[in-house]
Amino acid sequence: MLFVETVLVLFIVWLVVRKKPKKQSDLTPADVDDLISDWRPLPLVPSLSDADRLELSRQVSTSARGSTNARKAAAGEHACRFKG
Repeated sequence: MLFVETVLVLFIVWLVVRKKPKKQSDLTPADVDDLISDWRPLPLVPSLSDADRLELSRQVSTSARGSTNARKAAAGEHACRFKG
């Protein structure tokens, strides 16, 4: 068991101490600037249609139990009342 632990410790020391190879790029700074200026990001989500915007604009509160608060919120009343 001592042998396995020694090998593992030596392996970890080797991983920490070893020199990592440097990544070299074949691109010149002018090429990098050109690529950056031409880059256009893709949208993360598709654009919304008018029907989707209308659906998302509605604020509906729901409850797993269908409580009175959820019905009041759907009717536009204030569902939360704080004592104070």
